[in-house]
Amino acid sequence: MEFNSQIEQIKNTLKAVCVYAGLLPSIKGVFKEKEIQLKETVLILEDVKSIAQFFTATAYEDIAIDTTKQIAKSTIMSVFSAAKTEPSRFVILAKGKCMAGTDLSNIKTEDIVVKDSCASITIPKPKILSTIVNPSDFEIYIDDGNWSNEEVKGIKVTAIKRIEQLAISDELLKKASERTKLLLTQFFKSIGFKQVTVIELELQ
Repeated sequence: MEFNSQIEQIKNTLKAVCVYAGLLPSIKGVFKEKEIQLKETVLILEDVKSIAQFFTATAYEDIAIDTTKQIAKSTIMSVFSAAKTEPSRFVILAKGKCMAGTDLSNIKTEDIVVKDSCASITIPKPKILSTIVNPSDFEIYIDDGNWSNEEVKGIKVTAIKRIEQLAISDELLKKASERTKLLLTQFFKSIGFKQVTVIELELQ
C-alpha cells in the first residue's frame, strides 16, 4: 500500500509540473499505470496549435538615431558667408522590444509523421512577429529646430526598423528557433514519444 501511495504521489507531481510549464493543455489520460498510449496525429496537431503562444523570444534594444539636414541660412547670416545653408541636427533615443516566433497556425496533419515511438514535425522558420516602441520610450536628445512633425515621425519609424535589425543581428531568430525546437521536443516526449525530430522549412 505504501508503494502504491508513492507511485500515485509521483504521478500527481508530474502532472503539476506539466501544467505549470504550460506544455500540456490537456493531460488527461497521459499518466496511466498501463503503457502510455501515443496520441493520434489529429489530436497532437490540436495540442501543438494550442500551445503556440509559448514559441516566442524577445529582445530589448536601446538605440540612438542621429539625423542632420541642411537648411537655408537667415538673410543676415548669409551676408557674412559664402555658404547659403547650415546644418540642423536631430537626435532621438529609443527603447523598444522585438518579438520573434514560429507561426504554427497553418501546420497540417501531413506535417506530423508518427511511427511507433518516433515522431517528426515540419514547421516554418521563425519570423519577426512585432517590434514595439511606446511613445514614452522615445526621448529627444538634440533638436536644433526646423523639423516638421512628418520628419520626426519618419525618424521614429526609422528607429523602429533599426531596433528590429539590431534584434536580428543579435540572433533573435536563432533563439526563437531553439526555443521552439526545445518546447516541441519536450511536448512530444511528455506524451510518450522516445525520439523526436523537428524540421524547419519555408512552408507554403
